[in-house]
Amino acid sequence: MNNFAEERRQLLESIAQMYYIEGMSQADIAAKVSMSRANISKLLKTCVDEHIVEFKINSTSSPRTSLELMLQEKYNLKKAIVAPSDSHGELSKNNVGLYAAEYLISTIKSGMLIGVAWGTTLYYVINNLKPKNTIQADVIQMVGGISPKSADTDGQNLAQKMAETLNGKCNIMQLPMLVQSKLLRDLLLEEPFVSKHFKLFNDIDIAVVGLGSNRAESSAVYKSGYITREETESILELGAIGNICGHNIDINGNPCATNLSDKVISIELNQLKKIDTVIGVASGFEKTQAALASLRGSYIDVLIVDENLAHSILNAE
Repeated sequence: MNNFAEERRQLLESIAQMYYIEGMSQADIAAKVSMSRANISKLLKTCVDEHIVEFKINSTSSPRTSLELMLQEKYNLKKAIVAPSDSHGELSKNNVGLYAAEYLISTIKSGMLIGVAWGTTLYYVINNLKPKNTIQADVIQMVGGISPKSADTDGQNLAQKMAETLNGKCNIMQLPMLVQSKLLRDLLLEEPFVSKHFKLFNDIDIAVVGLGSNRAESSAVYKSGYITREETESILELGAIGNICGHNIDINGNPCATNLSDKVISIELNQLKKIDTVIGVASGFEKTQAALASLRGSYIDVLIVDENLAHSILNAE
């Protein structure tokens, strides 16, 4: 850049700084740099034309914001947040996790008890949580463990990692999510340490849950080896299109009785509804029915999904 061009650039930047940052009038700038007001007006236009000054409008009518408002109104939500979608499914999940983590950090206060379920999207939520030294909140695992195959996304590991980030104590549940019989489940729930853990569910301030699909290609319960493909298909035939905290629900959000109903070790759906703020996270078209069921059943207060799923939910209605 020659001297003339450099001096011209510096003049333009100086005028832009005085007008847009310092709030000086064009007349005051003209007097300061010994130019006419008309010349200052032309130079300010040049600043825009040459991208020395660029404008950004934070519009509330952007496509994702419109989706958020429609979801909030239709399902009477406290908040709906729509994250960008990506052609790669895992990147969409990470986007949802990032947005959910930011919302959580802005909402959690010291002294709170945070409930955590399990799942891949929750893994991304907690992986994106940034430590904040001013927060000290405890965490509690709400659903029994899945399987060693899914260690990273298991409720126990997620609860422990979240508690470390929030500088709090972790209450873990060293039990599987599904057991062999109702009798075994009932006996386990009578154990003093298990009973004490379940009573703490009544003290949860904020819960974070995934919205699970029961279709084999998307079912974490099936992929973890807890149930066979035949059992998955049987559950679907009974109308249980999705699950929340391990409990099967139909398309309208009603609890759906299956051969697994009495074998689940998890927070009960009626307990979940009593929590002040339940955040549901999901991404991808394949979660449409599960998300609809959770919304219609009024299990969640805050919905955080990717753009594709947001469109799919509203189109399905």
